[in-house]
Order: sequence, then structure tokens, then C-alpha cells
Amino acid sequence: MVILVLKILIAIVMILGLIGNCFTQKGEEEFRRWGFPPYFRFLIGGLELVAAALIFVPGAALAGMLLAAILMAGAVGTLLLHREYSHALPPAITLALIAAAVAMPGL
Repeated sequence: MVILVLKILIAIVMILGLIGNCFTQKGEEEFRRWGFPPYFRFLIGGLELVAAALIFVPGAALAGMLLAAILMAGAVGTLLLHREYSHALPPAITLALIAAAVAMPGL
């Protein structure tokens, strides 16, 4: 039951990231400010969608968690590099949730 709750929470974060990155003016401005090309936010959003879906596919959940972890590590790194320390906390917490989910039996 706990693993299912973690999967749902992580998938929700991935979907919220997709929405925030791809469908908001703020997402566009942030990616521009960080120096990424215009298409990059859509690439990241697409990968977030793939990660969220894979988390629930039997036999592919670990791959989905790995992809989500890579995306969250990239987010943390980007935010720390640009000294947006308070914004780095949510992806860091998500990364910890992913680590907890991967460590649990029954993924």
C-alpha cells in the first residue's frame, strides 16, 4: 500500500512539472532565464510524462523511477547552480521519495 501511495505522489509531481514547464508563462520564463533553448521545456515535460506513465507499468516501474530521479536531480542541480535555493527543496524531497520507493520491496 505504501509503495502505491509513493508511486501516486511521484507521478503527481511529474504531471505537475509537465504542466508547469510546458503550459505556463512562468515555465517559459524560467527556462529562458536558466539559458535553455526554447524547446527544452517541452523535452523535459515529455520525459516527465513518460516517467509518470512508466511508474505504473509492471516491469518498467524501476525505469520510470530512474527517469524521474534523473529529472529531479537535474532540477535540483539547475536550481542550485542558479542560486534558487528555496526552489530546490521540492525536487529534492521528490528525489528522496523516489529513493524510498526504489528501496522498498514490491516496486
